[in-house]
Amino acid sequence: MESVIRFIYKLALYAGLFVCGSAFLFSIIMYVMYNGIGNVFKYVPADNCSYILENDTAVKRPSMVLKYQYRFRNQTYNGEHSFFSEDMRESLDSVTVYCNTVIPSLSMVKGVPNSVYKQRHYLVHICISFLGFLFTFLIWRFADHDKWIGVYARGEYKSKK
Repeated sequence: MESVIRFIYKLALYAGLFVCGSAFLFSIIMYVMYNGIGNVFKYVPADNCSYILENDTAVKRPSMVLKYQYRFRNQTYNGEHSFFSEDMRESLDSVTVYCNTVIPSLSMVKGVPNSVYKQRHYLVHICISFLGFLFTFLIWRFADHDKWIGVYARGEYKSKK
């Protein structure tokens, strides 16, 4: 029984390190892709944009979802942008969709409230995944593994050290 608990314990630690580390790297890459750090990628206005503005009923606050479809290099892409504002219906003409020239499926919307939403979204993901990775790493590095394996396998509460 102890070997099974030891295996599950180690698997949980390594899985936590892998998942949090992967999420951290992915979030950093996406933050750079949305020009969160410098102007690395070029964004150009997309062609043939169509917009649909809907009320978002999934949240309690009055919010709107701007769903859009655009064409770039003869391919059609979809996206959406959420924001908390009711006065967007009148100023829908000022909305411009910009798409990444390297990866056209990445798009930003200018002319709406909170136009840096995706950058901030990935910045929050960077912070959360870093904290998860740090927590898992500290457990992996500094915890008394034999004590916790003993607690779950044999029910003993004393450390062997």
